[in-house]
Amino acid sequence: MTSFPDGRIIAPAEFFGDVALARQQGFSETAALADRFTWCMAAPICDGNGAINKTLCFVLPVDTPEARRSELLVLLCERARGLSLAGS
Repeated sequence: MTSFPDGRIIAPAEFFGDVALARQQGFSETAALADRFTWCMAAPICDGNGAINKTLCFVLPVDTPEARRSELLVLLCERARGLSLAGS
């Protein structure tokens, strides 16, 4: 089991499910995970072999409008792909 800063516990199966979803989507988003005020989004940066070992992240206020978050997520994923060494 893993615990978050606020004391919540996440079971391994739930954690690995979240990881699988992020891999499938090509990004990850969390709201109020580190603290109750932030929305975090991350996109993978791949190395020359296609392995993900870095991410490019945005941290936004949790009340950022959904339309703006969507715009920023598109930009984030585009920029992360541009930084990838795996090519497009």
